Amino acid sequence: MQYKGVHKPAPEIARELDVDAIVEGTVLRVADRVRITAQLIDGRHETHLWAESYERDLHDVLRLQSELAEAIAREIRVKVTAIDRARFSEPRPVDPEAYEAYLKGRYRRHTRLEAIRTKRRKFSGN
Repeated sequence: MQYKGVHKPAPEIARELDVDAIVEGTVLRVADRVRITAQLIDGRHETHLWAESYERDLHDVLRLQSELAEAIAREIRVKVTAIDRARFSEPRPVDPEAYEAYLKGRYRRHTRLEAIRTKRRKFSGN
């Protein structure tokens, strides 16, 4: 999330994170449907390695996250253990209202922490 809204070239971000590839994407929610579009970008050459869109009912958001994680793991040729595979294969249905409340809570916590950090920097003169 530290790069959300930041306009830096992929090679610079990849160097800062010390990674070979970057996952970039968008999430769009309309009523009880969610669409995730993700792409894998080569960090050195800023070329697209893979891209896919997924759309599901919001109740299946955890299954959607698992499918996306598996697809990316396949693309970067990560060896997935049997334990990880079992975790991916059994996502539970999600109550959309509870999930939305969870996401709002995370967002509020994040913005509150950012406000605290800003005040500390301001107070310390940095």
